[in-house]
Amino acid sequence: MNPIRRKNYFDLSTGTHSFMASQVLLCKFFLLALTVSMTGCTYSFSGANLGGVKTVAVPVFDNITSEPGIRERVTNELVRAILDDNNFKIADLKLADAVIAGKITKIDDVPFTFEGSGNTFSTTDYKITITTTIRFENKKEKKTLWEESVTGWGRYTLQGDKRRNDGIDEAVKMITQNVLNKVVSDW
Repeated sequence: MNPIRRKNYFDLSTGTHSFMASQVLLCKFFLLALTVSMTGCTYSFSGANLGGVKTVAVPVFDNITSEPGIRERVTNELVRAILDDNNFKIADLKLADAVIAGKITKIDDVPFTFEGSGNTFSTTDYKITITTTIRFENKKEKKTLWEESVTGWGRYTLQGDKRRNDGIDEAVKMITQNVLNKVVSDW
């Protein structure tokens, strides 16, 4: 009776090896490459090269428009976005490493979509645009890193579910996302 012989997939003495052997070798190579690449360097979205700035103050925005409550909405949404992003912690103005200060300079409501026929048209959607001036300052270095106009917009209808406040919310979220992207990417 012959003993059971196992097939040696790695028997290279014959000059040939099986398909399964190549799969095993490929898998081992891939795992080795993955291990080396993961131990050699790391990448993180949070706190990457932020020049020692760990805390940011966001004072309530100034508002030179007649829109009530807008300064609080923009400020609160920016603080929420910063906290969600995890690159910075929010701190009091006296203790913060940096400051993001802003001013709401303009709010425009303009017709956006029309419907009708002949000489009779009516507006179905409006576009609200909020313009701000934002300054990002590194307090540790006593240096303004950037200051520019940042605009956001949203759409709303006078009838239906999507009202003006919804359009304002869209515009404010666009502004805060643009500010956050600028702050983090410019480091």
